[in-house]
Amino acid sequence: MLSAAQKSKPSAQVEEIYAQGIQALQRGDLAGAETAFNKVLRLAPSSAEAYNSLGWVLQAEGKIDPAIREFQAAIKLKPDFPLAHINLSNAFSAEWERPGALREAREAVRLAPSDSEARRTLARGFDASGDLTSAIEECAAPSRSSQTAQSFTTIWVRYGPARLEHRRLQ
Repeated sequence: MLSAAQKSKPSAQVEEIYAQGIQALQRGDLAGAETAFNKVLRLAPSSAEAYNSLGWVLQAEGKIDPAIREFQAAIKLKPDFPLAHINLSNAFSAEWERPGALREAREAVRLAPSDSEARRTLARGFDASGDLTSAIEECAAPSRSSQTAQSFTTIWVRYGPARLEHRRLQ
């Protein structure tokens, strides 16, 4: 019988198949990546990374509801997985599920406060929910990356100072 440590350690075969899935993604072969990540999940059903990667592939293929289920499975297995929260937030955004998108983006930032992608996701969530002040504050904070500053520029250009001031007065 295998010990708990042996059961949780991924086998070389699983790691190799996962790497093949990543390579397929890099080539733009979504079908190959989907096949590889499904195979990983058959061999290692507790791999949060495989659920997350499969979710990303499904979302790229436009299969948002199945992608959401995969991201949720990844989070159930590994609640402190910021990338899965980011991806779930993006999937919720694609479905216009703004409260869920904002909740997941906030959780990603809570888990990884210095992660620029988590911060950009949160800023986009604020923007989509109409909270432009929070979106700009999230983008404009001095510790943010240049990519987040670029998101700020997009929000500013789209709405301009007059609309932002109008939003503050409401």
